[in-house]
Amino acid sequence: MKGPSDRPVLVQVDGLAVSYGAVRAVRGVSLALHRDECLGVVGANGAGKTSLLAAITGLVRPAAGSVSLDDEPITGSKAEANVRRGLVLVPERRQLFASMSVRDNLLLGSYVLGRDRRVLEQLERVEALFPILAERRDQRAGTLSGGEQQMLAIGRGLMSFPRVLMVDEPSLGLAPVVVDAVADALHELRRQGLTLLIVEQNVRLAMALADHLLVMEQGVIVHEAGAGASLDQEALLAAYLGGPGTDRVEGVVERVSEGSSAEGCVEEGGTSRSVLRSGAKEQERESR
Repeated sequence: MKGPSDRPVLVQVDGLAVSYGAVRAVRGVSLALHRDECLGVVGANGAGKTSLLAAITGLVRPAAGSVSLDDEPITGSKAEANVRRGLVLVPERRQLFASMSVRDNLLLGSYVLGRDRRVLEQLERVEALFPILAERRDQRAGTLSGGEQQMLAIGRGLMSFPRVLMVDEPSLGLAPVVVDAVADALHELRRQGLTLLIVEQNVRLAMALADHLLVMEQGVIVHEAGAGASLDQEALLAAYLGGPGTDRVEGVVERVSEGSSAEGCVEEGGTSRSVLRSGAKEQERESR
């Protein structure tokens, strides 16, 4: 991770809360995303990460708090209006139109722009970033591999000419070699100056991409790391496993930093103990 920046704030979130009935998924989150930088948010399933992105982008209406884009208040604005403003979400699990071609999925990303002459130029840029999409342009999106579908989802987001691109779990379900390819593309977007907000469970990937990292647990930010600082290992373990640290915290954090989900296993007494995931999955369903 890189140091802090004196660049202006592009997205400001203050005291944001999201509720689904009696369930409070996000609890008073505040953050600042600076222009031309990348902010990473990590945490376990059910931490509220997806709900946070949904509230920022306008997919759900916040129960409290405010969101602004380049000093313009956008709290409660519809997602389509926010896309026109340049606030674009690449959703978790891609959400492509499986029966449509790769090219048509990409062009749908530019729908809000209408007949803008820049669309074909942007399509060329996207295909240059992801050459496999140019090769498969006439192929149905549903027949692509998981990695190719993730590239297509990112490409579709880029077709909206984002000022801020928010990517939810870009490495989810992908093989390590494919994660590397997606990471390379995100690094290139960073090099080009695109402002990014990345939500990830893969801590190593998030740390490699982000200038600043937030750790989220049960709807709140429990730890921040930036300016070259290291993550608080106890806070990271608690955020992923929902409990206090153990005598083998360092081993768990090392494995998480290597790209594993921290929910996988905990070193305890020299043996591996599986961590039940059903509770985390249920909490994730409740938090959406």
